[in-house]
This record gives sequence, C-alpha cells and structure tokens, in this order.
Amino acid sequence: MINTNRCTLCQPISLNVIVATGITLPLEPHLTAWQNGLDSRNPCGLCALIYHSLRLGVYWWMDTLLLRYNAHAGAVVVAATTKEFVRTSILPKLLCGEHGEKWFSEAYEYKFKFAYAFLNVNLGIGESKSDSISRRLRSTNPGSDDCLRLARRWLDACTELHGKRCQNVDMNFVPTRLIDVSPKLGRDAVKLVSLLEYDDLGNPTSVKYAALSYCWGTDPFLTTTSSNIRAMQQSISLSQLPQTIQDAIRITRYMGLRYLWVDSLCILQGTDTAAQQDWLSESWKMGQIYQSAYFTISAESAPAALAGILNERPAPSVDFCAIPKSEGDSDAIYLGQHQFSNPTITEPLHCRGWALQETTLSKRLLRFGTREVSWRCSHAEETETRSERQAYPPSNRSIDVEQMAEPTEQAREIYDGWQEIVEDYSGRMLSKKSDKLPAIAGLAGVAQKATGDAYVAGVWRQNASQGLLWMHQRGKQEYARKMEFQAPTWSWASVKGPVRFLQDYFQTTDLVVKFLSSKGRTTEGFHSHYQLSIKGSVLQLSTIRCHQFGSYYGGYDNFLPWGDLCSTLETYLDDLNDIPRRYRRGRKGDPKELVNSCFLFLAESGSLGAGLIILPVEMSHNRYRRIGMFKGFPLKDLGSKQSLRSERAWKLKNHLKRNNDQKKPQTQDVVLI
Repeated sequence: MINTNRCTLCQPISLNVIVATGITLPLEPHLTAWQNGLDSRNPCGLCALIYHSLRLGVYWWMDTLLLRYNAHAGAVVVAATTKEFVRTSILPKLLCGEHGEKWFSEAYEYKFKFAYAFLNVNLGIGESKSDSISRRLRSTNPGSDDCLRLARRWLDACTELHGKRCQNVDMNFVPTRLIDVSPKLGRDAVKLVSLLEYDDLGNPTSVKYAALSYCWGTDPFLTTTSSNIRAMQQSISLSQLPQTIQDAIRITRYMGLRYLWVDSLCILQGTDTAAQQDWLSESWKMGQIYQSAYFTISAESAPAALAGILNERPAPSVDFCAIPKSEGDSDAIYLGQHQFSNPTITEPLHCRGWALQETTLSKRLLRFGTREVSWRCSHAEETETRSERQAYPPSNRSIDVEQMAEPTEQAREIYDGWQEIVEDYSGRMLSKKSDKLPAIAGLAGVAQKATGDAYVAGVWRQNASQGLLWMHQRGKQEYARKMEFQAPTWSWASVKGPVRFLQDYFQTTDLVVKFLSSKGRTTEGFHSHYQLSIKGSVLQLSTIRCHQFGSYYGGYDNFLPWGDLCSTLETYLDDLNDIPRRYRRGRKGDPKELVNSCFLFLAESGSLGAGLIILPVEMSHNRYRRIGMFKGFPLKDLGSKQSLRSERAWKLKNHLKRNNDQKKPQTQDVVLI
C-alpha cells in the first residue's frame, strides 16, 4: 500500500535534501506525531514508516532523528539516537558507507544508544532509471500497461543498443509452423501457418517470432493433431486455447511481433504415424527453434497451461510512503522498508525438464515469475523492481565478443558446465520418459558445434571418465533403472532420478574410450543403442556391500570378508533390483553381499582410484553392464607387479576373484552396453 499523506513536520523533507546534506530533527515532535497517527484515518505516511521501522529499538532517552542517504545501497538510513552520540561516534557516518548495514549489527555495545533502519528508494511502477535510483515499485498485475511497456522497452533497448552480442540470432532459420497472431485476423482469432518460403538464392525468408516456454500440466487442452490441422490453419478461436497460450499471444502482440511458436500447436500431437513422424522431425529442431527466436516468453510461475501468465499477484507486504524528489517537485519517489534478502522461490517451470534447454538457449528471455517480470539477454539482466542492471560491459567495446574465447577454452567451459547442467536436469520432471535425451539434445548440439567432440547418450568422448562417474544423490529416494530401454547402462539417462558426478578425480592416463556402432541418429544421442569400448584396468572382488550406498571400516567391520577393505572405499549401486540374483548373497538377518563383481578403473585422485562396478552379460564375450560406481580404492594395494608388501595388501588378495588365479587387475578391452 502507498501512503501519500504527509504531516506538517514532514512537508519540508525531500530526497534531494537527504542526499545533499542529510536531515537532523528533534525526535520528540515525531514521536508525538507517530502516536497521534496511530488513531488517525489519514496518518502521515513517512511518520508511520519511521515508527514501524524503529519502534522496537527506540528508548525514552533518545532525542534526535537522523535521515541520511547511503548511495551504495540506494537507500535512506533513518536513525534514532542522542545528540551526544551523533557528536562523538563515527557510526552514523559508517552507516552511509559501502557496507553500512553491517556496521551497527557488529557494534553491540551501542545497541542502547542507536536504532536504525534502511528505507529503499523506489521509482514508480515501470519508470525508467532516474539519476542514481534503480529500484521500482512493482505492479500487482503483470499484464498491466505499465508492466508490458517496461518489457517492450527492454526488448527495444536490446535490439537497438546492445550490439552484436545480442544480435546473434539466426534469422534464416524458420520453424515448420508458427501461430499467426496478427490483429488483422481479429482480436479473438489466430491461425496456424507455414512460412517455409525461399528467396531467389534458395535461402529461407527471415521471420521474427517469439517462442513460449511453459508447463503443460496434466489437464487436457486444445492441441494440433492430424485430424484438426486443416481447421487450425483456417482459424483458431482464442477462447479454445488454454489461458497460458492466450496470455502469450497478448504479450507477443504487445511486443510488436506477428508470429509465435508453441510446441502444442506447432508440432502434431498424438500417437498416430503422422504425429509420431512429425514429432521425430521437429524435436530435432527444438534447440534451434529457441536459439533463433527473437525472444522467448518464459511462463515461470504457471504450473500448467490452463493457469495463465498474466494473473493478479498479491500486493507487496511492505508499505510505502511518497515524498517529493525535491522541494516543490510534483514527481514523487517512494520509501519502503529495505529487505536484505528474499526467500528463494522454486518456480514450477524450473522443475520441467524441457525448460532447461529452452531458457538456456534463448538469446532473449522475458520471464514472468511469481514475484515479478524480468528480462535476460546476453548484455544485461533487468527486473521489474530493479532497472538497468548490466551484466556485461557496453557494446561499444573494440573486442568482438565472438572472438573472445579460444575453441579449447570454450570447450573446457562447456565440459565443466555439462556436469552441472545434467545434475540440474536429472532432477527435473518429464511427462514422457522417452524425452530424457531429446529434451537436452539442443544444448548438446550447441556444445558439439563449439568443440567438435563426439557426444553419445549424454556423455562426451574426451571427458568420458567424468561423464561416466555419476551416482545417486545421497539422501534421495533410491531410483530404479527404467523398465523400457532408454539409454545404455553406463549413461546417466538410463535411470530415473537426480544424479551427481564425482569431483576431484582425473582420467587415468592409459584409459582408451571408443563409441561403437549405434542404431538411428548419432549426432545428438537421441537413440540409445550405443556400446562403449573401454580399454582399462579391471579387478574382480569376491564381495562388497549390496546396498545403495556402501562404506567400509578398514578392519573394524563386523563382517569378516569386508574387514580388509580400506576405509576410504565407497560404493554406489544404481538399482538393487537390477542385479541378477546369482550375484546377490545373504539370508534374512545376514549382511547383504554383492559377489564376484568387477571394478573398472577410470580415474584417480592421488593414491585413490575410482570407476564403475560392472557385471558380465550372459551368453556374451567381454560384454558388461554397469550396476554402480566406486571411489576411494587404494591404488597402492594393487601395485604395478602386484607386489604385496604389506599385511593388509596380502589379505586383500583373498577378496580378489580366484577364477583363473586372478590376483591382480587385468588390462583388457571391455564393452559396456
């Protein structure tokens, strides 16, 4: 709520005076005004704000009110204290420093002499930055003209001022179908169109279009199918569409674009042959569609297509008061209590698997969140409540941003980031389990174009050991390998649930990894019938724990066969039900054992090794399947010539598989399926 009332005492107060010289006033008259204002129907907004900000810290012996400006925080500091304290203490000056909010909280001995609060300085809803004021009030309606005008201003600034970094949109790419939202069709009608037209040189004609990233939800809504596509190409009534798509159409029109891409309308839906073929063709283009969009509308707060984007939001919990920028000025600014932190909100769209690549690949992203509308492009971050927050230097720089990174550096950044991407992505939801690899293929395609590296089923060849060393997130519910075959066992995409990757281990120098033949397309790893050939060290152990997570106690384990396994060893099994019964041992009440498993070493960290736990495939030669991962195996216990010098190493060989008298790791070619 905004209070524009001001009492006689507060009439002379303006922002310019506070900034220029600060204001020092007697506290008693304002205390009286605060008390009188409590019972008034029209209390002074500034007195009420000061009272509620300081009431818990004001004592009867305080006689002075201070108003100062902290330029670093963009806030007014209001304080109640004593005249003597102002003369003798440096704290009032420190409060206006770079970290003013921290000074007094660390000076506990002054808590009875000084009470203070920070008041944010805000412009009106949707106003442009003025002088040093960057905060804005937010509207309760994201569909208001103030909000949409602000969004249009962000887009115009990006296209006109941000230079090549933000102009790198492939205008020659045109999706197979688009939604024509031109007002010429009528206010309440749109239609499905195909714009795959070519110029005299055979190039596609350029088209500016917006794309929508949103949650479908579980309730049915109108989609394009083989049976209704002709009717959709004639006309679609807005009333037939779910609210989220209706709102996206309104936003697209307001932003000055004619075309919108929405997956449910621009890709045939259904189980018939035509729909399946169309999905297979269009899903390969998904990354390119969002990467080439003029901007993307991100419906972050909408949990379903029927929910809508432009819904009323709760009013801010903080009250604001209006004061003039300068004495006699009609333009007002708005003071409100400063909040140094806001609770993090997990938006519904952030839980959707497809949305990760949609929002990551978009050059310009207009986000409609629970709290506010915001903007992200390659040059800047903007929010409804904070204006002109540049993330990068201005576009008049002499260095071409496209040439800033060498290919090797760029590849390393992609590879390092890939594990974080997968960890985020694997915890998200997908309506169709078969989308596990397609929904991230667009990101992989961009990385592959930059690096030239081979990518199969979510794993990069040059960083194979890092991509293969994944495990379940401890504390999460045990996940099962998918019943229907989606990916090879060595891929993180073969399991349902969040994964994390092993850190601080590096690929062994003699490791050789090759991707073998596959069925279907290979560029982005959609299909999953891939095999992995690894030449490395393989060790068979007679027994380890048959638990999702296994730790060992280096001689202090109650179960004797595990007593000689080093305390640094940890084992992670993917799915206990996926392990054949002949490899599991342990009656009711006995320790559960995994027997005769193989350790395939992929990486090392100092004297410790890590790799995959594998089992041989029946009726095959040298073919294995992954069942888990291990780390912390002491490499010194193996020895280059298996020279077992220590007593513990001598005992270790009793746990090695005795078939063929195997007492040391064997270097061999292993094929993982």
